[in-house]
Amino acid sequence: MTSIVAGGIVATIVVIVIGVIVSIQPFFQPPKGQATLLVISIVSDENMPTWCENVAKLLNDGKINAAVFFSGKVAQENPGCVTSFHELVDIGSSTYGYEKLTEVADYSAQLSEVTAGKKAVDEAGNLDSRSFRAPYGATDENIYSLLSRSEIVADFSYKDRYHKFHDGQFIWFEITVIDLTSSDEKINDIEFPKDRPIQVNIDNTVPIEDVESAILQLKEKNSEFLNASELTGLELTIRREV
Repeated sequence: MTSIVAGGIVATIVVIVIGVIVSIQPFFQPPKGQATLLVISIVSDENMPTWCENVAKLLNDGKINAAVFFSGKVAQENPGCVTSFHELVDIGSSTYGYEKLTEVADYSAQLSEVTAGKKAVDEAGNLDSRSFRAPYGATDENIYSLLSRSEIVADFSYKDRYHKFHDGQFIWFEITVIDLTSSDEKINDIEFPKDRPIQVNIDNTVPIEDVESAILQLKEKNSEFLNASELTGLELTIRREV
């Protein structure tokens, strides 16, 4: 009898543990192809608005889901670019001035950078953006307090994971990140993982012809393009009616 009771207790614990694990998984159903989040970061105004318009045309014509992150200043100066992407492209922010948060003087100044960046993007696009990508991937221990206070619920700043807000806290999920802004490696030479999504980072330092080539190579690798909302199961871009 004791062994039966013990076995029942163990089984109950296993069920509870499984339930907890399942409950914190993102609303992500593995697609038939390679789940791919294409992340476009517009970090400066040196080739704006032409670069942005060309990327928007590539995504729109190809019906490609993606996530595009603007610094607040660039969005403010180029509102037409923010609104140029089709509705299945998520729009997020990357602070106001695109400076490293870790080099900003204090918490109040960091918060101002994050909130001002989101506000500028939202006003430029007539939307509510709820995703974030830190300039240069630089964050510190303040980051999730800053995002929570700015009503941002997803963060794509890192090299091996993304974070989403769930049950009152940010939790992380593994993702394989391919950074085309700093690597000479061709997409066709990369072995994609079978057990997790990939995130492909491109910014407006990359020539538009290379962006187009990267998208073609991803298609050849059987990529299924998701936006950030689809990946996380959260509504990350709320477009307001005009």
